[in-house]
Amino acid sequence: MKKQYLEELNWEHWINHAKILNDSLEILKNYNPLNIDILTRVHSLQEAKAKIKYFREKNIKNNIIIVPNGILKSKIVNASGNILVDDCINNLEDWSYNKGVSIYYGLPNNEYPNINNLDEVLNSKKLERILSR
Repeated sequence: MKKQYLEELNWEHWINHAKILNDSLEILKNYNPLNIDILTRVHSLQEAKAKIKYFREKNIKNNIIIVPNGILKSKIVNASGNILVDDCINNLEDWSYNKGVSIYYGLPNNEYPNINNLDEVLNSKKLERILSR
């Protein structure tokens, strides 16, 4: 039932009306798109198309890596030595297990450094502070 709902959802409408966390897209535009990839989980091909269309319409030039639901991000991209900023603890746990650096995007928790603004991790001085916590 949930799977069917997610596959039939009007993703274009939903994505266009979703709240973007703390100006993340505008912040991304201030950094070299070759240095930052976007890994995004999708539940259907329609969702993937809608997300890609949305990012491109917002002039986001970064690589967009689609991660099908049920597959860990570390199975798509080598986690070792790479930073994952995510709002899902399961993704962060797996990323850390695979020798990646995990940063939680959201409210503070005790397990991972957290940020509330994407600029905190993209700015090298702020990133050093986060990682030294």
